[in-house]
Amino acid sequence: MDSISSSRENYFSEFIKYNRLLIVFLFCWIVVISVLTSLIYANRLIYPPLRSDAIGYYMYLPAVISYGDITATSVIDDKFRGSIPSWTGVLPYGKNKYIIKYTIGWAILVMPFYFLGYIVSWLAKAPLDGFSMISLYFVPGAGMFYAVAGALFLWLILRRFLREKAIMFVMCLLVTGTPLLHYATFDSIFSHIHSFFLITLLFWLLPYIFEKEKSWAIILAGLISGLIIITRITNAVWLIAIPFYGVFDYNDFRNKLSLVRIKWPAIIGACIMLVLPIFLQILYWHSITGNWIYYSYGNEGFNFLNPHTFGVLFSVRAGMYFWTPLLFPATIGFYCLFRNKNPYFTGIIIGAIFNLWIISSWRNWFYGGFSLRPITDSIVVLAIGLAAFWKDISPRKYARYAMIIMILCCVWTIWLMIKYWLGIIPFDGVTFKYFSETFFSLHRTPEYWKLIP
Repeated sequence: MDSISSSRENYFSEFIKYNRLLIVFLFCWIVVISVLTSLIYANRLIYPPLRSDAIGYYMYLPAVISYGDITATSVIDDKFRGSIPSWTGVLPYGKNKYIIKYTIGWAILVMPFYFLGYIVSWLAKAPLDGFSMISLYFVPGAGMFYAVAGALFLWLILRRFLREKAIMFVMCLLVTGTPLLHYATFDSIFSHIHSFFLITLLFWLLPYIFEKEKSWAIILAGLISGLIIITRITNAVWLIAIPFYGVFDYNDFRNKLSLVRIKWPAIIGACIMLVLPIFLQILYWHSITGNWIYYSYGNEGFNFLNPHTFGVLFSVRAGMYFWTPLLFPATIGFYCLFRNKNPYFTGIIIGAIFNLWIISSWRNWFYGGFSLRPITDSIVVLAIGLAAFWKDISPRKYARYAMIIMILCCVWTIWLMIKYWLGIIPFDGVTFKYFSETFFSLHRTPEYWKLIP
């Protein structure tokens, strides 16, 4: 028994020693997003905890679990007096039925927190309909959880590139120089932070699938892929990273066929796991509309022949490079991935091209919100590029200048985020004139709002 106890102590001490910086980072990340989220809601910088699109995403849970009515009629009659605004994404369909235009993945990920809210509400003798303030605060709590979990897997991915201290530096850049901090706190109720977790987890699984050939990783990747699709369908483009992992020529593709022959039972299991969450979505559509496939966005859609690529990349309204200039070194890092034949490279490049095309082709290509919202989902791609960039440049004499530039990029993004939180930067409609005249302001004035078209 003493030897077993000693062995456990040694394992624990070695684990702490090896993961010391990871533990420090996660602790600080939890503290930062918890404090900021508390301050945001305590000072009513944004309120209530359930709002905008999140009402539609959330509606699955009380409708099915608390009211037992998949048509959502009962919950809308009870909580919205029989009429719910269309901007929530909950739309009338036929007689006495509503259809939620958003897919079901977000609700599946938040479901455990819905039950936690239910239990705490019961203990506090609050209403058990899913709309008590106790229950509603578990919604941003879920987003915070997935922000932490996603950061954990992101750190583990970066271990393939960098030493621990370098990972700490890159992670600090990512949480301050991208929209990640914003969508982990201010807007943690939206599906972007949940998608960030799913896509990051999928990328973490790839080496276990193709290098270590683990059956559990193959099956889990199938489930994660299905959840990615039904959380934000456009993110299905990142599934291309699976077949293109480690592929640089035709022979690499041929070598993957040996994995199919060896692991075909696991691949069948992965296909089943992929279909399961998608089947839930199809079943919902069929129960409401009678159709197995249903396009719930009405007149909203894509114009693939006329994408707003320049606006998405560089415009003051929503340009990702304008609002998040840390993307410049991350993009340079893609070349470093290519030069070093990094196994993530091909999937990242192909996925990024198609993702940019899809984002740019959406009718409301500017999306609204802080920075360009959809890039939050695939921050793992930016992280890998940034890590490759830093690994390549850190031994060079001018590394300190690159470090200063990247830190200034983070300061730029943090400053704009603070202005967005204080309402100086609006949800949409920013012009260069408005941006320049209000750049140093932290106070909202009527004159400034007149500049917004």
